[in-house]
Amino acid sequence: MSNKEDKKSVADEYYYMTLFDLANDADIRDILMALKDYESKEMYEECAGMYRAIQTYKFVGDFYKITDNKNLTDKIQINFSSNGTEDN
Repeated sequence: MSNKEDKKSVADEYYYMTLFDLANDADIRDILMALKDYESKEMYEECAGMYRAIQTYKFVGDFYKITDNKNLTDKIQINFSSNGTEDN
């Protein structure tokens, strides 16, 4: 196995481990602290996997917030009449 494949597998391993932790209610602040710790130790392959997992986690969270808010548009009713009654 080449060195490039080793780095990718390490990054992938940390990606999946971090996603697993985040999916099981790990505090993202703890993950970010671990990321900074790995960075200070120059463990860049591990950082790459963790960073990618954090970005994926944030994206998925934002996606679900947007789709949940889209469903609220069905519940909004706007009345444009001046006296507050529906005129057709």
